[in-house]
Amino acid sequence: MNNDATDEHRWMPLVDDQVKLNVDASFNMHAKTAIGEIVARDKEEVVLLSATYKFLNTKSVLYAELQAILAGIGFARETGFTRVDIESDSLLAVAEIKKRRASCSEWRCIVQDIMDLLASFHSCDISHVRLICNYLADAITRISYLVGDHTVWMNSLPLDVCNIDVIAS
Repeated sequence: MNNDATDEHRWMPLVDDQVKLNVDASFNMHAKTAIGEIVARDKEEVVLLSATYKFLNTKSVLYAELQAILAGIGFARETGFTRVDIESDSLLAVAEIKKRRASCSEWRCIVQDIMDLLASFHSCDISHVRLICNYLADAITRISYLVGDHTVWMNSLPLDVCNIDVIAS
């Protein structure tokens, strides 16, 4: 058994101007809609922003996760972040992006858009994390259908999520 298993659940330190961006998505199969959730934190784990985005005509869970990643990267770029560490709990979405070659899949255009945006950062990495490590973005999922199509909280989390750090520690 790996004695370092708990390390997977710990905050990994960032360099001075690096931002950690956690993204998640929830998918409504019947309505063909999805909500993307984003949380950006600095090296001291301070929340810089959190946001939700509503996506229409979403084809699948994987497509929803890719849309959330694209929205998160786009928002990071618009906000002026130059060094971003992106985490998603969707192993398939991360694997599609890390292929770094043309795909014949139905989501190839969104993957290409993600790749184009990633190239615009000074440094940008994307990695898969277990759901428990993506708890803030996942917590926003629970309230995202109540807050509207697009909502941004600067320097905070939604009130219903503010005490999640106490619960998660």
